[in-house]
Amino acid sequence: MTTSAQPAPSEAGPAETASAEVIGTALYQGNTYRLIHEVARDLIWLDHTTDYLDWADGVAWAKSLNVGGVLAYQLEPGVHVEWDGDWRLPATPHSAYEFGYDGKSTAGFNVTSSDLGHLYYTTLGNKGNQGTDGAFPQPDAGLKNTGPFENLKIDFYWQNEYAEHPSLAWFFGTHIGYQGDDEKDWPFNYAIAVRGGRVTRTSLESVGTVTYEGSEYKLIWDEAQKLVWLDYTSGFNNWYKQTEWAAGLNSDAVLTYNLDPAYEISWTSDWRLPATEDGPAHYGFDGTTLCGYNTQNSEWTRLYYNALGNKGLQGFDGSMPDLPSPSDQPVDENGAFDFAAAFGQIFSNQDLFENLKAEHYWSSTEYGSYPAKAWYVITGVGYLGAINKQFHFSFAMAVRSAEIRRRTV
Repeated sequence: MTTSAQPAPSEAGPAETASAEVIGTALYQGNTYRLIHEVARDLIWLDHTTDYLDWADGVAWAKSLNVGGVLAYQLEPGVHVEWDGDWRLPATPHSAYEFGYDGKSTAGFNVTSSDLGHLYYTTLGNKGNQGTDGAFPQPDAGLKNTGPFENLKIDFYWQNEYAEHPSLAWFFGTHIGYQGDDEKDWPFNYAIAVRGGRVTRTSLESVGTVTYEGSEYKLIWDEAQKLVWLDYTSGFNNWYKQTEWAAGLNSDAVLTYNLDPAYEISWTSDWRLPATEDGPAHYGFDGTTLCGYNTQNSEWTRLYYNALGNKGLQGFDGSMPDLPSPSDQPVDENGAFDFAAAFGQIFSNQDLFENLKAEHYWSSTEYGSYPAKAWYVITGVGYLGAINKQFHFSFAMAVRSAEIRRRTV
């Protein structure tokens, strides 16, 4: 991850494709706001506009969004973000004010080299009060098109500091498409936050099969995590036995591979149990904790929430469905609590998997604070936690890291 805070000038020409897409939401101060990916510049906008404030308060507000727990992210199913830098005010790469209207100036109209200018003109397709041919006033000027934004106002927004005169800062006016500068202590501009981020859509693909103990099982490529999942569930056992089982898959002749010739596969690790980021098991549900629901710190939960698009028993907002009473709790053929029957559509998406159960599954990762425990997931409800390694009633599934390319025909 890089930490650059200033954007580079846009190099895109007229053929650039304008696109802004909602990739999820962020919970901020009790309200939910859209996260909008501006595809051409790999920028992610938080669709929240502050009240009026001066420039220093705008900068401080944007920085505050980077504090842990201030924003709780809920990405759409299949979306993965590699963040690039912190939340900040929009910026322009220019150091000096040079008025113009032909799209080549640093200020005035039709400036698309700044974050807000590019968003306003190129991505959203709005017009400035003065056209590139000099026509003034230009018909249909102003913020007519907001695209997926719900909270973008028709007014002035702060940008970065004016380098040649530090008492000034750049602004962009969405009411007429004008970029200029103003004294930093002017208290009547808005602020919106933006952050660099490369967005990919998770893809699950079958890249072949293996023969194991006389039966054939799929190899499923989790593109975002660069993992191949063996679609076989090992029966109930404790963590030690399941770890040993996964390692045993690497022995000669245990698996017979039948790889799809459409893919070129380079294995980068051995078979193992899926891993989890270790840390304090503090319970939560808004995606900011390591334990609980809607977490993103495990290969298991990234499969469950992102690739498969399932929901947790406890929602991003803390809500929970009615739970069955003890006397009404269903059991499976083994006499264990049947998550799938109890919670219905929570674990509704399995995509290519045929042998993934709504149950407890071990992670390979020990719980560092108490090594007698290890991390596990409950795929029936999307819960991640830590439990004693001797717990017998947990399944296992194996993964293996790989670099995979689709062969060109």
